[in-house]
Amino acid sequence: MTKDDPLELPFQVELRCDDIQQQQQQQKPFHVVLVDIEKAANDKTIHCVEKPLDGDTEELSFVALSYRWGELNEQLVDTECDYIASITSFALENFYGLCYMMTMEPNLKSIKYVWVDALCVDQTNYERRKATIHQMTNIYEKATYILAVPDLHKQHLKNVSETNADIMNNLFRYSKYIYYLIQGNTEKLRQLDSEFLDLFNVPKDPMLRRMLTEYTDCFTYGFTKNTDHFFYTPPETLQLGKPAHRLIVTPLSKICLVAIKRTPKRRNGGKR
Repeated sequence: MTKDDPLELPFQVELRCDDIQQQQQQQKPFHVVLVDIEKAANDKTIHCVEKPLDGDTEELSFVALSYRWGELNEQLVDTECDYIASITSFALENFYGLCYMMTMEPNLKSIKYVWVDALCVDQTNYERRKATIHQMTNIYEKATYILAVPDLHKQHLKNVSETNADIMNNLFRYSKYIYYLIQGNTEKLRQLDSEFLDLFNVPKDPMLRRMLTEYTDCFTYGFTKNTDHFFYTPPETLQLGKPAHRLIVTPLSKICLVAIKRTPKRRNGGKR
C-alpha cells in the first residue's frame, strides 16, 4: 500500500456490507406474515402463513389491526414461520374472540387473514424485524380493511383496576340493551324489559307492568322518555344516534327489578 492508496476504514466496510444486504433484500419480494382468522376463531390456535406483499390482490386480502398495547405476562406462540412470538400486549383469548367477531361481521367475514404486529413481526431476527418495519406503511396500505380495536388490551385494564373489571363485565352483561339503545330500537328494548320481568316471574298484570316500566327509571320508557331522570343526557351532547333519538348515560349495573314507591308527576293540569 502506498500513501496514494485510499485508506479503507472498518466502519466504511461495515456500511458497504449493510448497503449490499439492503440491496439484496430489496431485490427479493417481501413476504408478510398473516394469521388465519378462522383457525383462531374456531380452533383457538395461531396458524401463520407467509404471502408476498406485492402478490395477487385477491389472495392477499387481509385485515390489519391497530390497537393499544397492554402489559401482560408473556405468552409464547409458535407461528409455524420459523420463529416463536412473545405476546405481552394482549391476551390471546381476547384475540381469539376478536377473530370470531370478524367472522360474523358482514364486511369482514369473507377475509381469511389478519395482520397484527405482536404475532406477525419476528422480534427475534434483527434483519426480518427491520425489513418488516420498513414495509409497515405498505402493509397498512395493502390491507383490505384497517380495524381499530381500542380494547384489545382489556385484560390488562381488568388486571390493574377492579373498577375497570366491573365496568367491562356490566357492559358485556347489558350489551343487548346498549346495542338497541344506540340504535333507538324501542320495540326491542321493550321486548328485553318484558323478558326481564318474566325471568323474575312478575305477574303479567298489564297495570302492574306499566307501573314498573313507565314510573321507574329502571326500564326503557323511564330512562329514554323521562327527561327529569338524573342521568339523562341530551342527544346533542352525546352526538350519538339520530338527532331525534334520546340517549342517556346511566350506570347499567343498577338496572334491576326494584320496588320504588313514587307518585307519578302530574302534567297538563293534572292529566297524564
